[in-house]
Amino acid sequence: MGRRKNVYPRIWRVFSLSLGSVLLLFGLWAFWIEPNHLVIHSENLSLKSWPPELNGLRIAVIGDIHAGSLYINESKLNQIVSLTNSQQPDLIVLLGDFMVQNGFFKTEVEPEKIAASLKDLRAKLGVFAVLGNHDWWLTVNG
Repeated sequence: MGRRKNVYPRIWRVFSLSLGSVLLLFGLWAFWIEPNHLVIHSENLSLKSWPPELNGLRIAVIGDIHAGSLYINESKLNQIVSLTNSQQPDLIVLLGDFMVQNGFFKTEVEPEKIAASLKDLRAKLGVFAVLGNHDWWLTVNG
């Protein structure tokens, strides 16, 4: 009888290459494609006690900008403002975390530069903002 060839090294090699490919794809998505991608998500809400005079109200919600993180520079901020304004919202709410506190590939974007970009947001009923935990950390630790 002939000896059977050990197939385990080949199976291990195929498994390793497959796992490496999947991890590479996830890495590309997580660190290049998703952070560099602006998305407009529209949602229609139906609320029982909603006043009829507010039907059709368009609210733009922007959160977690993290200016200074990878891909979020002044140019991207201007893109966010332009894209938001193009939707012609009635009201804009900014939900904080304008700054990036720490991280790899972080660049410093001064709060004044962020504000200079965001000041161009336009909505008939106004633009309202709150600070997030990253913004608060900057004021406490900065």
